[in-house]
Amino acid sequence: MSRQKIERLIRRQHGVVSRQQAIAAGWTPGAIRHRVETRRWRPFISGVYVDTSAVITWTTHAHAAVLAAGSGAALVGASAGQLRSWIPRGLPITVAIPHHRRSRIDADFLQVVRMPIPSEDRLMLNDLPTTTRLRAATDIAHLLPPHLAQPIPDRFSFWRSLIWSL
Repeated sequence: MSRQKIERLIRRQHGVVSRQQAIAAGWTPGAIRHRVETRRWRPFISGVYVDTSAVITWTTHAHAAVLAAGSGAALVGASAGQLRSWIPRGLPITVAIPHHRRSRIDADFLQVVRMPIPSEDRLMLNDLPTTTRLRAATDIAHLLPPHLAQPIPDRFSFWRSLIWSL
């Protein structure tokens, strides 16, 4: 992959790229090391680099978290709500990984949970894997006091049943 293609990928991912993505794109470990040594990239989280010219935002952290967590990872709970701007963005980012995987990621801004997310509850939003609206609302409802939480899944269930009946 050309330098321009990797730079487009980094822009799309809000300033980050995984070592795995760079290697898959044809970059050698030496080329990656050169980027770090010349301070164009710096290690951000396990296996993920950030372009030093990038502005670090919540979305940068979210992309880095999903990349570091690996295949099958997705934003869940409050992070899925933050991605949709339902609630104010803040850290830590919560990422789910499949039950059979273990996580050795150590970052202040990342919380990794092992939980299954069925394919019907997953989607891509703004180039980030996350849960559907209904799943995100249900997960967020569990964080709220009961009198505030109950209307959330009820509303989504009503609209979902209405849409599916059309």
